[in-house]
Amino acid sequence: MDQEEKEISSSPDSTEDPILMYEIRVKGCLDRNFWTGRFGSMQIDIDESRAETILHGPVTDQAELFGLLSRLRDVGLVLISVEQAQQDSQPDTSSSGD
Repeated sequence: MDQEEKEISSSPDSTEDPILMYEIRVKGCLDRNFWTGRFGSMQIDIDESRAETILHGPVTDQAELFGLLSRLRDVGLVLISVEQAQQDSQPDTSSSGD
């Protein structure tokens, strides 16, 4: 039993998991004003040319990710993709003259 207690106390739970960035695409152009606040700190972008809505932002853990996906499912939205993005990747808004 002492060995089991040691294994439990030395589990990696003591370290903080990094917050990961995700991008979730769904079919259709959602009303940004209606959905803001319903998806935590996720930002909502609309791609009208593809008729898609893109949710992107930090997700603290798998439970939060599954919660977001469940909310999308519950309202009948068609999931296109879920991708984990790089933590420090920011959209490139600068135009280079290469």
